[in-house]
Order: sequence, then C-alpha cells, then structure tokens
Amino acid sequence: MKKLLLFAFAACALAACSDDDGDSRVPATAVVLDCTEKELAVGETLQLTATPAPANTTDDVVWSSDAEEFATVSESGLVTAVAAGTAKISATYGSVSATCTVHVSEPDPEFEVISFETSEGMLDAAEMPVELRDVTIAGDWAGGDFSKVLCGKEYMMDEDFNGTYFDGLLFTTADKKIGFGSYFTDNKYSSYGASDVWGGFVLSQNFSKRSNGGSADYSKDGFSAWATAGANASATFAIAYDNGYGVYNYHTPKVEFTEPRKVAYLYLANATVAAQYTSRVEN
Repeated sequence: MKKLLLFAFAACALAACSDDDGDSRVPATAVVLDCTEKELAVGETLQLTATPAPANTTDDVVWSSDAEEFATVSESGLVTAVAAGTAKISATYGSVSATCTVHVSEPDPEFEVISFETSEGMLDAAEMPVELRDVTIAGDWAGGDFSKVLCGKEYMMDEDFNGTYFDGLLFTTADKKIGFGSYFTDNKYSSYGASDVWGGFVLSQNFSKRSNGGSADYSKDGFSAWATAGANASATFAIAYDNGYGVYNYHTPKVEFTEPRKVAYLYLANATVAAQYTSRVEN
C-alpha cells in the first residue's frame, strides 16, 4: 500500500508541472467468479476463475480463504478441500471482491481413494516399500540423469534378443489388489547402439512446463508431467507411455485389478514431452 501511495503522489506531482493526465492506474469496479457455491469431498480440488471489470484494470487478484482449516486456495485460484466444513473463497481486485462458498464433506466411504504417495504403502516389483531414486538412462536422444523416479531398470533380469529386460508389475497398492505394469530394456543389441527403452508406467515427482517451441526434450523431461503438482496437490504421480514394443505384456500402460472395481474418476495430465510437441512458445 505504501508503494501505491508513493506512486500516486509522484504522478500527481508530475501532473502539476506537465501535460500528463495523471495516475495511470485503472481500478477494478467489479469482479465475477465462475462459481459461487460448490460441494467438495475432502481431497478434491476446484479451479476458480475470476473476471474483473474493466478488463484492462491494473489491479492484481488476491485469493484468500476465511477458513483454511476447511479449504485452502492457491495464488492461481486452485481450491483444495482439507476437512469437513465450510469456507468462503474470495478473489479481490483492489477494493472489490467476489466470493465462492465451498462446502467440504468427508469422502464417500463407498469409494477408495488411491494415490501414489509413500504414505499409501505402495510396494515395488520386489514387494518392498516404494522408494523413488536417481536413475541414469542410456541413449543419445533420450538419455540423461533423472532424480525422484521409480522405473523398471533396476528390476531387469530376463534376457532376449534386445538384452536384459523387465516386463511385469512395477508397483502395487499395499494390499496388492491393484497393480501397475511396466516394461524396460537396456536394448544393448540395438543397431543404434546401447540405449534404454521403457513403456507402461513409471512413478515420478518431476514437473515441468518448460516449452521448447514444439520440440520435445526427452533428456530433460522424459519422466516429467506438464503440471505444477499431482492430483490434489500430491507430490508423486504415475507417468504412462506406450513405446510400441508389441511383443511384451506391459509395453502399453496397464492397470490390473485382482477383483472387480468401479473406477469413479481419474486425474490426468499431459506428459511434458507430449505437451512440448504441441507448444509454440519459445523458452
């Protein structure tokens, strides 16, 4: 506020001795939210959009929640339901604001929420607690050093015409009732030279919205999601990739259930390398 007052004073002083029309600030006179009331279950999110008037206002939006113990809101207007209760989410431009009332309830007990956080007790291919690690991928075009990843490279055992490979369930839920398949090979007999190839699922904690003007950069973003966080602001997520190796079981992304399940919903985002193909914005 002090900076705003000083700027206004300087502008007025300049107007007194010149032909300048004065303060260039365009204050907002109204603001509208795309949602004014919403019911969320704990863990769900809601992206709010605020539209100020006039459109050319120089005021910036400030998001706030009057009850962060029930729902929080990010600087971009993403609301996250924290606990059962009611919170009012406000978007404020200067002296005007609009509010969305969010009613948070406990999740429907009929549904089981599955995330990939370590707290969920996920098991890896060796039936040990999942641990994301550093991995070095061989190859000229997709090789590089990656961190915070779980892929099939360390579980390769079998030999075939490509070399050593892994083709199985890379990670499962703690009760082993849901499994996520993955394929990985060192491809050491390739005509292109030794290179690592994977398909199916991996786990990662890497996010990137770096644009390369339509050119994918596997060496930096091979295990990255085009997002700023996982679903419901989670840190760990699964990346799916179909590599086209049709002779294996898990070269395509497969989720296996040991008993029938009804899937209520999935949170999906583009992989960074896929998003880069459609991007036209230079770094």
